[in-house]
Amino acid sequence: MNFKKVMAAVAAMSLVACAAAIPASASADGATVEIQQVEVDVKDLAKDGGNVIPVAITLTENKGINAFAFGVDVDDACEFEMDYDVQTMMMTIEGAKSEVETENFAWINGASTRTYSKTDVVIIGLTVTIPKDAKVGDVFELNYADVDLEGKDHIWGDTTTKADYVADKTADAVDGWIKIVGEEETTPDTTPETTPDTTPETTPDTTPETTPDTTPETTPDTTPDTTTTTTTTTTGTSTSTTPGTGSPATGTTDVLPIVGVAAAAAILGGVAIVAKKKED
Repeated sequence: MNFKKVMAAVAAMSLVACAAAIPASASADGATVEIQQVEVDVKDLAKDGGNVIPVAITLTENKGINAFAFGVDVDDACEFEMDYDVQTMMMTIEGAKSEVETENFAWINGASTRTYSKTDVVIIGLTVTIPKDAKVGDVFELNYADVDLEGKDHIWGDTTTKADYVADKTADAVDGWIKIVGEEETTPDTTPETTPDTTPETTPDTTPETTPDTTPETTPDTTPDTTTTTTTTTTGTSTSTTPGTGSPATGTTDVLPIVGVAAAAAILGGVAIVAKKKED
């Protein structure tokens, strides 16, 4: 992959390189290497993953060098490869890819018989594959390493002038990263909030409180009072009972009940019969 293709890929994916602060000491007296800081809009990520992000490593300040060595420590969540075709420095660059490299670490060497003092030139490129589940807010770090896996220090200098920017502490670096930005897509919530409860709080009690007692308290006594009359005649003494004209126990009527009249007629008849027998 050449440098133009990398830059085209960067533009297509809406990548934004963030400018980093450049240490003042390196600006005038030494060298500064900067790992690109990249923002990727979440809408530009492939839904099925496999998103490869190109990252450039640039010499942003350079008083003059002909030898360098440094490392890149890539986030463990990512995979990466060195892209040597990206370099624009006219130097022989070797990526140490044996005993000094692991899955997420690489050590890069460069040397030349000439001294180069150009700035803002790409040293080398990385192609970083970010996780498939990358989401807004995720940051994958790409850190500068000043010691290799064997414990050797980084190198920035000019052998022709005996300049050693590391020893002079004028060799500086800016860490890089890949950040996912934008707005996550959200699925609208179509679940109704709550179905209103239309059940009445309490079922009214429709049972009558008490069935009224329609039975009369007491059946009135309709049996008439009777009056006993004793009559003495020349033929003997007779006794008759005449129904009374008074009211029953209630005292509400003076009319002789029909039952009383029938009883009285029977009694009178009996008396007449008895009297008739006496005359014979």
